[in-house]
Amino acid sequence: MPLSAPPDLSKVYIVVALSACLVGSIFAWNRFIYPVAGDSQHRLPFGGCYRDGTKAVIYNKPT
Repeated sequence: MPLSAPPDLSKVYIVVALSACLVGSIFAWNRFIYPVAGDSQHRLPFGGCYRDGTKAVIYNKPT
């Protein structure tokens, strides 16, 4: 049985590192970290109006 060099795993590590960077950047760019307007039942993160039988809510969009 002839001797052979161990497989080169550097390309695998590079792909894993680039994938982790891509996933991390997508996660960071998709987070909405501004305060959310509304109350415990009505969330209007980009402003807007909500009206039901007993309550009317109008919030402006965040600045």
